[in-house]
Amino acid sequence: MPVNHAFTSAVPDSADTSLVRPVDWNNNHVVSVDLTSEVTGLLPAANIASIIGRMIYINGSDSAAIASTAVETLFDKTAAVSAGEINVARATFLILASGRLSSTGTPTMTLKLLGGPTTTDVLWDSGAQNVGASVTDRPWSVAFVVTTRTTGGSGNLNTGLIYNRIDARQSTVAGGVSSPIALTIGSVFGISATWSAASASNTITMDTFMVFRLGDV
Repeated sequence: MPVNHAFTSAVPDSADTSLVRPVDWNNNHVVSVDLTSEVTGLLPAANIASIIGRMIYINGSDSAAIASTAVETLFDKTAAVSAGEINVARATFLILASGRLSSTGTPTMTLKLLGGPTTTDVLWDSGAQNVGASVTDRPWSVAFVVTTRTTGGSGNLNTGLIYNRIDARQSTVAGGVSSPIALTIGSVFGISATWSAASASNTITMDTFMVFRLGDV
């Protein structure tokens, strides 16, 4: 972003380069801004991370595949959030997950966003979604905003669905307010998957799982 003076000097330059000459006045200026300190009128006196938030978790490798079962199974990539982070009114988290699935025949897939101290509280349930007939490596993805609605030993989390794509189209299954959760213990977020039919060819993997804390409240 160029910064110039509103006035442009037409005075010829001096041969003395140790002086600030008209050419120096007229040229673009270099401006440095320290985003970790206060810039009056632009940013509050706080670290920039407290404004835009921070990453709490990202997986370093793909999950193990969930296949050959029709039992609900939690992916082996989960994100622990401390009570100090989540047991705060209006604490808000962005949760992103994606991966690939393959199938034989026409099974359905149910994904759930789970939370709570032992990753057993259902925060969102896709319901049975068609995945298509005999697909191979079809991408799937979900995204949520989860907000602490009520704190304490019987707290509540509100889940807002941003995006859910399991089959070839986008599903619009809504989220909502959870049953009471002991937020004083913290929460472990995770995604579970359930095939309608057990087959070695019905397989789903999660290659990305990310959790962000959005700003301070």
